[in-house]
Amino acid sequence: VHEVVDESGGLSPSADALGLRAVLCAPLEGADVPSGVIYVDAREANSFDGPTLSFFGALVTQVQTALRNATLYQRLLDDNQRLRQDAARVSAERGRRSGPLEALPWSYAGIVGRSPVMQTLFTTLRSLEGVTSSVVIEGESGTGKELVARAIHAGSPRAEAACVVLNCAAIPAALMESELFGHARGAFTGAHADRAGAFERAHGGTLFLDELGELPLEAQAKLLRVLQEGQVRRLGEGELREVDVRTIAATNRDLRAMVDEGSFREDLYFRLAVFRVGLPPLRERRGDLPLLAEAILTELAGAGVPAAGLSSEALSVLSGRQWRGNVRELKNVLERAAVLARGGP
Repeated sequence: VHEVVDESGGLSPSADALGLRAVLCAPLEGADVPSGVIYVDAREANSFDGPTLSFFGALVTQVQTALRNATLYQRLLDDNQRLRQDAARVSAERGRRSGPLEALPWSYAGIVGRSPVMQTLFTTLRSLEGVTSSVVIEGESGTGKELVARAIHAGSPRAEAACVVLNCAAIPAALMESELFGHARGAFTGAHADRAGAFERAHGGTLFLDELGELPLEAQAKLLRVLQEGQVRRLGEGELREVDVRTIAATNRDLRAMVDEGSFREDLYFRLAVFRVGLPPLRERRGDLPLLAEAILTELAGAGVPAAGLSSEALSVLSGRQWRGNVRELKNVLERAAVLARGGP
């Protein structure tokens, strides 16, 4: 902040002509961010108080992110144009594609897709690289939410630390607090030893809360408190333990609708959903089926399933299905087919 009134109370001629009393200016910085500044001036002195400065700092961060996304999106458009010029029809290929998928322009950390919705997803994931903001991943069952969560973790400054997975739908409500925060020996029947909870195990890394929409309201309140205070207390203990955890959550439910109906806390929703990442169902990206099928067959062959090629007839059958189970269902179908093909197409 620069107050343009000098020590004698006079103004510079240019500032006086404009009626300025204060100027606020910040540079735009970072990789893939165009050079520039954000400038604000005021006609009254002392206009920029603490809350205004905090808001301005947040605005600068958001503008930098938006500009970086625009740069990366243009880069993707250029890559796609080159791809369209030299790519053969994947649907006609019978053999498996060789080479690491991660190096291809239609892949991100093992996630594949040429469709526009997947290219948009890859742009979003690249914009999350290097940051530790909380993320909520939304999508139907089988769309690959855990794979995306692990990709986000791998691209973060916490990549060398643990990524702890907690499936909220698989834990009884009575044990949820113990799973999240841990317990001391004797805290309840069956607690035969001290046990660290998911937050402690994820300290310094990432906690992935799968099926967040299944979390009971009581556990939601306790989760919110830990996120706000950065401290956990094991069941049966009085000691508070500091935790530094980045949270990524996933759900196949509409959390906004749950907030409206009162089954999910609004304050917790806004705490977790700093970024929202939506995963498309397979029926909305049918053009990716040949690429997905080849990637899955390659993965299965590496896991001991007989190698198999994909015939055009088989691809036609795959393209006509609804895929209610999404990519998970596709993988199961291909695994059964590859076993029955016994090395043939």
